[in-house]
Amino acid sequence: MTRLKTDKPKSIPSNVDTSVAIADVPVKIRFLHGDETLQEYEDVINVEFDIKTSEGMAYGRRFHILKMQGYSTEEAIFTIASDQVHSHAEKILQSLAGTKLLKRAAGHEIRLSVARNGEITFKMPFKD
Repeated sequence: MTRLKTDKPKSIPSNVDTSVAIADVPVKIRFLHGDETLQEYEDVINVEFDIKTSEGMAYGRRFHILKMQGYSTEEAIFTIASDQVHSHAEKILQSLAGTKLLKRAAGHEIRLSVARNGEITFKMPFKD
């Protein structure tokens, strides 16, 4: 009888906090008025899966649900990051209040577009 060789799990150094995992999601964010781009910029959204915080645990639950729905790991993480952008869009629009860009769109619908802009990277912080 032959034994199958199994890969040993990679060991994580003892000074790494395994209760926290951070995904850095590069995105391109655009505010659109019809076909016109009012503002466009690039950002990196940090999705922090932290079992010590309610927000981090909520991200973990959401990730699990998306994976069960058939999303890939990267699709699920991008979806969570995109949700973060949408929840902060109101604050971003308020920062544009009074600008020429927003005055041109007064009384009209402004759409928010979030697109991936590179590879998602992962990191785990060191313990304090």
